[in-house]
Amino acid sequence: MASIRSVYRRGTTAGGSNRRPVAYEVRYRDAAGKQRTKGGFRRKRDAAMYVVALEAGRHTGSLVPHSEGGVRFDVVAVAWALSIQGRRKPQTIVGYEKLLASRVLPAFHARMLGCITVAGCDSFVH
Repeated sequence: MASIRSVYRRGTTAGGSNRRPVAYEVRYRDAAGKQRTKGGFRRKRDAAMYVVALEAGRHTGSLVPHSEGGVRFDVVAVAWALSIQGRRKPQTIVGYEKLLASRVLPAFHARMLGCITVAGCDSFVH
């Protein structure tokens, strides 16, 4: 979920009568989970429209950058499974690997990340 933050002119106090935002910025997390900030919006309405576009991108599955969209799902899944070693309990890792091998990889293994949509994930879950 993205949030909108007001940006104020330097030197204005919190209780000052002339304290008005001079701009707005949007804070959000990208597909990798890294916090990002997009600023420079003069109106709050423009920042809100950017938030709506971000959320729509999450729902349509277009949040993955084009440079990473050509990677196969199984490559990313194996890298993820290796990355959780030592960060989860061994029994949890075994359970994740079983689910990955028996359910998820048969459904998505050869698909490119850019081709996996929210609708495709929903149909897999249901």
